[in-house]
Amino acid sequence: MKKIQGCILVLIVLMTSFTPAQAQANLWFGGGANFANMRIKYAGEVQNDNIRAGFNMGLYLSQSIGKNRGIETALVYDTKGYTSKYNDEVNGNITERFKPHYVDIYPVSFQYFYPLDEKQRIYGKTGPMIGIGLYGKRSLSGNDGYYEEEIDWAELKIERVDWGWNFSLGYEFNKALQSEIGYDMGIKNITDDTSEYLTLRNHCIKITAKISLSYLFAPVMEDGKFIKQKKKAKAKKKNDE
Repeated sequence: MKKIQGCILVLIVLMTSFTPAQAQANLWFGGGANFANMRIKYAGEVQNDNIRAGFNMGLYLSQSIGKNRGIETALVYDTKGYTSKYNDEVNGNITERFKPHYVDIYPVSFQYFYPLDEKQRIYGKTGPMIGIGLYGKRSLSGNDGYYEEEIDWAELKIERVDWGWNFSLGYEFNKALQSEIGYDMGIKNITDDTSEYLTLRNHCIKITAKISLSYLFAPVMEDGKFIKQKKKAKAKKKNDE
């Protein structure tokens, strides 16, 4: 766990150490809604209609690597899991909720932008993702009442570390605002069950709005000069005249 925390800390330091003057890097903050489910396969039968609504928020560092091309690194806090309803002969109708919280790391996503005009463009991106389970709760509710407990990863034979692939489509305005819809496809079977009858894979649809922190807090450059500084210089010159 200490190694995982160290990796997250290093990624945060690297992300926050960039400025817009460094190869057109742009730091974003984003948040939005998650629609997660867990693809459960047991003894050949597949269940994947167990959508659970949640949220996401995180930091994104994008960097231009050529005309209409870029790369992005991200660190995102995500809620995942599933909500499942079934009928038990003894307890009647049961609702089960599995509610884990993850930190997802997107080490490098490749972006391609298509300009619509001078300020607007659409984009697509794809890349790997690594998920790290932090904590969570599991609950059961039915005719006999409500029961909730902390997730015991070892007892449930679920691995904390997950990995998969992300696909996203988005819209950008003035290099300051973005909105996107993405799909995290879990590839790893996260169960430690060795019976080979059970597989669990995380899947998540994410709708995210992002705002550029670089645009908000850093001076904008034009022709190698800061626009804010240029405006101050012009105002001072006008006052002197």
